[in-house]
Amino acid sequence: MNKYYEAVDHLPNVSQSDILNISDIRANGNICPTANIDPDKESIFAVYEVSPQLQSMYQGLFDIEVNVRWQIVTANLPLHYDWGSSNDKYIYLLDTGGDDVVTEFWDALENDPISGGSFSTTGRKKVYEVKESIHAWFKINVKTPHRVMNITRPRIALIIRPAG
Repeated sequence: MNKYYEAVDHLPNVSQSDILNISDIRANGNICPTANIDPDKESIFAVYEVSPQLQSMYQGLFDIEVNVRWQIVTANLPLHYDWGSSNDKYIYLLDTGGDDVVTEFWDALENDPISGGSFSTTGRKKVYEVKESIHAWFKINVKTPHRVMNITRPRIALIIRPAG
């Protein structure tokens, strides 16, 4: 375990019967359009509702209210902090998004927009890098500057974050 990334074994794997194909996930409608994350103003990051059964199953494993969502990323995510106040995001990858995809963590600068948003790597140092596996839970610190690189196909995940 480190302050950036941690494998998680206390959450059950997603049941095959709960896994949707990408078109069925997208049919639920993107609840988090992010055209501002990409310089070309294309939304490369989307979040979708899960079934009430899946939400309920994972909610029962937490002492706080959580949001369980599908996440699809279609291109490299630039260096950013996630929106919201929580430090942690649980991720279960169905597809990494490519054979050499890595999540990089970078050092913070004094005037970073920690509440959320993307920015340049100029003047920063990469401090940690991880190549995640599919069908296993992990937790990342989303209040550390991070980016996801080498995406060549849709990166599909189930994510869990504290609500609010």
